Amino acid sequence: MRPVIFASLAFAAGLSSVSSFACTTLDDYNKQISQLQANYSGTINAANKQYVDKYVPDVVFVGAPAGSYSRRYADRVAYYEAWRVKRMENWAGWEVSVNTALADYTTQSQQAYDHYLRTACVWW
Repeated sequence: MRPVIFASLAFAAGLSSVSSFACTTLDDYNKQISQLQANYSGTINAANKQYVDKYVPDVVFVGAPAGSYSRRYADRVAYYEAWRVKRMENWAGWEVSVNTALADYTTQSQQAYDHYLRTACVWW
C-alpha cells in the first residue's frame, strides 16, 4: 500500500511542478506578433509620411520671371536640379528607415517564434 501512496504523491508533485512552469500559449504568441506588426506598420507609415512631406516642392512657379528666355530656363534648371538632389537624399533616408524597420520586425518576429517554440504549452 505504501508504494501506491508514494507513487500517487510523486505524481501529484510532478503535476504541480509542471503546472507552475511558465509557458507561452498560442494567444500570447499571437498578441506578441500583433504588437510587432503594429509597431512595424506605424514605423512604415511614419517613414512614408516623412517622405511625402519632404517630397512636395518648396516653391511653385506661378508665372514666368522677368528676363530673357535663357535666364528663365537656367533658373528653372537650377531649381529642379536642387530639388532632384533633395529628393534623392529624401529617398535615401526613406529607404534606410524602411529597411531598418523591416530588419527589426524580421529579427523580433523570429525571436518571438523561437521563444514560442521553446516555451509552448504543449500539454494543454
